[in-house]
Amino acid sequence: MSDWSDFFDEIIIGRGYDYFERGNVGPIRKTKNGYRATVQGTYPYKVSVEMDSDGNFIDASCTCPYAEGGDYCKHEAALLFAIDDDIDGEEYDIDNGSLEEIVSLMTREDLEEFILSLAEENKLIREELLAFESDL
Repeated sequence: MSDWSDFFDEIIIGRGYDYFERGNVGPIRKTKNGYRATVQGTYPYKVSVEMDSDGNFIDASCTCPYAEGGDYCKHEAALLFAIDDDIDGEEYDIDNGSLEEIVSLMTREDLEEFILSLAEENKLIREELLAFESDL
């Protein structure tokens, strides 16, 4: 992986390494364009890292207030340290987990967003969801 640290402030790198060392990075999942994980900070934050096909860092995002301001944060750095640590070991693959495992890793917000998106795009799912709700 390319030297992603060039994109981060030195202090942020140090804090991210601390988070990585303390085990604050949750299970890492491979995505189409990179990796994602939940990183525990003050709250659990959703972190994504985008890579090119050669594994070079392109961009990162995090749901924490610091990153929402447009800067790279310690949660993103922590995930990148975790990816660097495991890149030659375990290969993450989103298709390796069972549906139950994948759903268990999703936050309530992710699940709601996913279900609503499916229901908006698919009439059958929308009807099933409405029928399910009427049975409650």
